[in-house]
Amino acid sequence: MIDNIPENFRFQSNNGLWIKTWTEDMKDTQLNDLNRILKEIYTLQPIDVRPIIKKIKDETQIKINRNIGNPYLKLEVKS
Repeated sequence: MIDNIPENFRFQSNNGLWIKTWTEDMKDTQLNDLNRILKEIYTLQPIDVRPIIKKIKDETQIKINRNIGNPYLKLEVKS
């Protein structure tokens, strides 16, 4: 699940990724970058996506804490 309101997936937090609200900023590529990541996950065909989602959430949270504008940019799914 992809949502701009984290509370919407609080009961399924291991299955959801937060994305910032799009505000008509034409330089905002976050959704495209997240799409690339989702395609990588699909290519891996994991039995369980939750460990991958957790890794993505952990890595993006670090970037958010460091004020990196797009936490999904240059994010790698594979270890």
